[in-house]
Amino acid sequence: MKVTIWFLIETKEEYQKAVSRYEELKNASKGSDEHKEKMLIVHLISEYETKTSELPEVDPIEMIKIRMEDFWIPYYSLNHDRKPVTEQNLLTKRK
Repeated sequence: MKVTIWFLIETKEEYQKAVSRYEELKNASKGSDEHKEKMLIVHLISEYETKTSELPEVDPIEMIKIRMEDFWIPYYSLNHDRKPVTEQNLLTKRK
């Protein structure tokens, strides 16, 4: 059995190699050496993705509206006045 020594992932090629190895190990039994290697690879992949990926800026109110649409929740259910929800309504405190 060939033993792979893992280091920090710094290139796209190293990332692809780690993902491929993870696919081979993803069903490894807990407590086995393969499981320990899998957990290390998951950590290295996560660190690489965090460093190289940029998430877009999202308006929190728009994100709430999108999630409400995903779950078929009408906007007016956010307030008791049954008025359509607007950005101003969400930002204004109730008295």
